[in-house]
Amino acid sequence: MIAAGKALWKKSGTWPGVFYLLILGLVLYLGPLAGVARAQTYPVQEHTSQIISRGVNQDTYTLKADDGQIIVYVLTVDLLDPYIDLRVLLGADDTWQKNDTVLNMARRSGAVAAVNADFFQMKDSGRPIGMTVRQGQLLSSPPLRRDMYTIAIGQDRTPYIGLFTFSGQVTAPDGSSYALAGINKPAYLLPDATSSDSNALHMYTAAWGEKSRGSKYAAPEPPLVEMLVRSGRVEQLYSNSDPMPLPADGLVLRGQGQAARFLLEKFRPGDPVQLSYQVQPDIGAVMSASGGQALLLTEGHLPTYFSQEIVGYHARTAAGYDAEQSKLYLVAVENSSRSRGMTQKELAEFMLGLGVHTAINLDGGGSTSLVARPLGDQSPVLLNLPEKGAQRAVPVALGVFSTAPPGALQGLIIAGPERIVPGLPVKYTVKAYDEYYNPLPVIRDQVDWQAGPGWEQLAAGEFLPGEPGTVTLQVQYQGVVAQKQVQVYRDEQLQLVVQPASLNLLPGQKGEIKVSLRDPSGQLHEVPAAYWQITTSSDLVGVQGSLVTAGEQSGQGEIKIGFRSQRITVPFTIKAPLPFTDLEEKHWAYPAVYNLYQLKVVSGVSATLFLPAEKVTRAQFVTMLGRALGWGQQNQSGGKGVALPFKDRAGIPDWAAPYVAFAAGQKYLTGFPDGTFQPDRLLTRAEMAAVLNRVLQLPAASPDAPAFADLAAIPAWARPAILACGSAGLIRGDAENKVHAQQNASRAETAVVINRILQKGLGKAAEQAEQGAAGSSGQNSPGGEMIGPPAP
Repeated sequence: MIAAGKALWKKSGTWPGVFYLLILGLVLYLGPLAGVARAQTYPVQEHTSQIISRGVNQDTYTLKADDGQIIVYVLTVDLLDPYIDLRVLLGADDTWQKNDTVLNMARRSGAVAAVNADFFQMKDSGRPIGMTVRQGQLLSSPPLRRDMYTIAIGQDRTPYIGLFTFSGQVTAPDGSSYALAGINKPAYLLPDATSSDSNALHMYTAAWGEKSRGSKYAAPEPPLVEMLVRSGRVEQLYSNSDPMPLPADGLVLRGQGQAARFLLEKFRPGDPVQLSYQVQPDIGAVMSASGGQALLLTEGHLPTYFSQEIVGYHARTAAGYDAEQSKLYLVAVENSSRSRGMTQKELAEFMLGLGVHTAINLDGGGSTSLVARPLGDQSPVLLNLPEKGAQRAVPVALGVFSTAPPGALQGLIIAGPERIVPGLPVKYTVKAYDEYYNPLPVIRDQVDWQAGPGWEQLAAGEFLPGEPGTVTLQVQYQGVVAQKQVQVYRDEQLQLVVQPASLNLLPGQKGEIKVSLRDPSGQLHEVPAAYWQITTSSDLVGVQGSLVTAGEQSGQGEIKIGFRSQRITVPFTIKAPLPFTDLEEKHWAYPAVYNLYQLKVVSGVSATLFLPAEKVTRAQFVTMLGRALGWGQQNQSGGKGVALPFKDRAGIPDWAAPYVAFAAGQKYLTGFPDGTFQPDRLLTRAEMAAVLNRVLQLPAASPDAPAFADLAAIPAWARPAILACGSAGLIRGDAENKVHAQQNASRAETAVVINRILQKGLGKAAEQAEQGAAGSSGQNSPGGEMIGPPAP
């Protein structure tokens, strides 16, 4: 015995003006020990309702659950209204050749509302699994399962949800026959977990798409045969072939395994083909139908168990009707950052609370889409946020149509913001609808607008509001009047926002200022340049509208922005560009090279070339690092006469000598075992990390610090140094989180690393070393040379 309570609506004293949706739990009679499940109560935080067309309403419920809010969209369709029609929508071209979004299908077909319907094979053909009937024509047969239900709409708009079955046969000229398993079916699992294609014979028509299935996605059981039939006779047989064109005046029979052998053995080109099938219950009076999944409600209560259940919180879609079969409910549950979704049981209970008597679970998750046409608009819009962020293309949707004739003007809607900023132009439009709540065109020059005192009308529907306060906006059209209450913000409610907050320009470069106002809700209102003031006392820049143009002289200054009573200051800096023609400003290393160039840490290989991709040598690296950390201040001879402890000191350039000498004196390096420095030898990333770790005295990386993806490829002697540099933010992995330690470092990479040292203030460790950290032996394990392993 199963019993279910009726839905109750009651007002709560703790939520003023807020209603509670009380959904009573399922009561199971289990004998003497039976208990009653606790009722679930979801406070309705917000409820909005709109008329879509005569006989079609759309409600949005925001429910408060213990673990987050839930947003549910409900379409209620009056099936007794003579101007309501329900139709199945298909794909991108009214076939299943290519799937499409529900919104596109609704707009293309002229539906006033629509919702996604059947489950489909996403990784196979994209075709629906369940039964599809459109305009009274069977396009896809029911699956051979007892757990996937169908929603059907009769010619008299009577709804029905239940199980449909399919049977059929194909008869050969010799009188033998073979069971027909289905029409326009993708592969799906049967109750015994075998493929529906296994030893099965299926029929495919042009509704499937341009081509048959062929051997694509075939079950691994040879043979596979497709037989082309036209005018009731075999035209050709194909074995294990590619998909073939599906004729508009014919069909293709596709067999696998034993069914394929039946076709090969029993038919030849020119043979007659007898084909028969039936669907139970009889679909002769069915106008539209789409497959689904489990029953959510039956006879006004939850079933004892769901025939199928997708567990967890998800976006969900469902359809159902009331006990009188006079109202159809189409429901979409949103799962997004603002809505936690529902379980299948919660969805069933929610629909029970709406007064639904019988309901079916439709495809959900990323497929859930509910679209509806706002009153006065010409086409539908998507209401829910899709679970995957974007609308999913689906094969089938249920569309709601208005067949009402054009009616007399019934009402007007003023479309535009309800809260606005004083002193900024604002535009409103008027939409009209007829007695059937369908849109009517509006002749613009016949519309009469009236606004409150202090509002300047700039054009039809466009105004410049004056002082803060509440204003009634009125429109009159063909004897019908509509009004809209508009709130104008006070200046102190608004925050002036300027982007960017500061300007860094090159000589002659232009920068654009964007001004907006942030209202109490956080929304930004852009302020056109004509409505704000911009001034500067500096002659370093020129100002025209929102554009700031830098002069040829470097320097700093301020620009002042004002709107009504508010003011804000934007600092600017003009700096000369780098002289290097091979390093554009958009290059990833440009900021680092620019900073180091201004500090005279780096220079080019010539007056106009930096060669960012060129590999850096040992002498270049020590010089760049020494300049950044101030090592050269200890040696004022410019490199001439500097005492160098290396056998190849004659080959060390004068510009590098002071820095090499300082590094040697501080025991940062001792050279190679043969007593040489090898200034022109290229530097690897591992060697760079080893010297930086020694000079900067970086703390060791913690054991739980993130490791690089190619850690195993890093030499053991360099691994601690690379991990320490990584933890300090000096070295980062590439897109795959690899450092490629054995590769040579480029001039650009070196500049970026040294600039990070300065930005992070890590040079202080080196200063401490200058003051007395001379006890270091300079002997690296294992080689004791400047950077890296022993030289060969």
